[in-house]
Amino acid sequence: MACVAVLAMHGCNPFDDRCGPFIRELTVSGNTATPASLSAQLTFVDQRDGGAVTQIFSWLVQGGALRAGLVSIALVDNQGGEVWANLPVSTTISENLASGNSDASVLTVPWDDVRARIANGRGRVRLTYASPAPQILLPLALLRSTDFQQAHCS
Repeated sequence: MACVAVLAMHGCNPFDDRCGPFIRELTVSGNTATPASLSAQLTFVDQRDGGAVTQIFSWLVQGGALRAGLVSIALVDNQGGEVWANLPVSTTISENLASGNSDASVLTVPWDDVRARIANGRGRVRLTYASPAPQILLPLALLRSTDFQQAHCS
């Protein structure tokens, strides 16, 4: 009973659904100055709410090097070039910007493996063009990483 009283004092009732889900996040970014300015940011959000698991992967690539003729954007391992995800490319690049969101289905390796590899500095974004420069690689650096935390209770 004392345990429930302590939790109640903190605004959280373990028998009430007002407490939010457990969430962890990983955000990485990369940039290059050649052949032209280009940057990428990727965010992985993992949410657990009871038995429900939601995994969201979002990306943003922007800059002067982003132009027509882009064939693919991929998340790759810089130790051997294994492709972890092929990101959908829209047919038009507007304002030197490409972005998207997906669930974990775009990943070709398990979600937790990608998170661990990226956190250890192994990730790159690879842009492939039809011509003249066939590929641009952006090494990724860790910006933010949080382990599972529960949102505050209402």
